[in-house]
Formats: sequence, structure tokens, C-alpha cells
Amino acid sequence: MARYNYDSFSAKQYDLAHFRGPRVGQKVPDVTVTTLDGERRSLTPFDGEFLVLELGSLTCPLFQSRRGGMAKLVRAYPRAHFAVLYVREAHPGRTLPAHCDLQDKRARARHLRDEDGEGREVLVDDIEGTAHRAFGAYPNAVFIINRNGCVVYRSAWNNPRATGRALRRLLAGRPAQAEGAFVPPLPPV
Repeated sequence: MARYNYDSFSAKQYDLAHFRGPRVGQKVPDVTVTTLDGERRSLTPFDGEFLVLELGSLTCPLFQSRRGGMAKLVRAYPRAHFAVLYVREAHPGRTLPAHCDLQDKRARARHLRDEDGEGREVLVDDIEGTAHRAFGAYPNAVFIINRNGCVVYRSAWNNPRATGRALRRLLAGRPAQAEGAFVPPLPPV
């Protein structure tokens, strides 16, 4: 991966064959993120029994197509804490180009919350993508993290049904099973 905030998408910028995010049983990466108010903090501690952390951006069609399913999970599982880690623009273009600085990135994350109605906590990665890279650098990965700061479920591509099944098992005191399968977004009709 050459430049983190690329100007246009190319699959060559991703190693789609090898997801390198933290594995189940590993501690969550010790990274600092920023709240929309500009407060710097780590991902742990958090409210709830588990943290469901999804990576995404305004220009990621996979992330955008999963938001409705994730909103249903937020309502169904109030004992978990849900957050979005705002990462680089997956498909920057003329309307929404690559981030030029942290203020620009934070403004896009605020847009996600305020204008697009994202109800989960929105956290912002730094401009170099330190947290995103530590979590494998895929555009729409999801992780479930326990109170001890260990990854208990991960998937390179978020699939809200699989994430919901994993969360249901974890809240019942059972281990989550395999990663979710990739499901392409349906085009709007």
C-alpha cells in the first residue's frame, strides 16, 4: 500500500487475500482515536459488555449498505456498545476527495452522524490511518471486543446477520463462531 489516503480506488491498494487484522484471542491494538468533539482516547474501556466496532467511511458502499442492519443490532442488543471507526474514504472522487487533514476527516465523520443519521458512536482515526492499519486496513471490517480488551469475533467484511449471530452467542456466554461471509451490497433500484 503506497499512500494511505489515495486519490482514487484501485483493488491493488488492498491485499484482499490476506486479512491482517487482530485475530480472535488477541488484545485489541493499543491505538488512539479521536471523538467528534476532538477528545483523544483509546478504544478501551467502553460501556457495555462488548464493543462492536465497524470500520467505514461515507464513500464505502459496503459500509453504507450495512448501516440499516447494524441499526437493528443496536436496538436488539442494548447490553453492547456499538461504534464506527471512521477511516479513509474507500472510493474518493470529485465530490468527496481523499482527506487532506484531520479536520477534514472529522468533518466527514460529523456528516455521517449529523446529516446521514448514524446513531452509533463515531470515532475518527488519525490522518495516517494508524488504527485502521492496526485493524487490518480493510474498508468494512468488524470486530467484537470483550471487556478485557480481547478480540472475540472478527470479520474482514461486515455482514450484520453474522455479526448479530456472533453477538447473540457471546451475550449468552458461548464463543462466537466463524467469520461472516462476504455479501455484496445490492444496488438501489
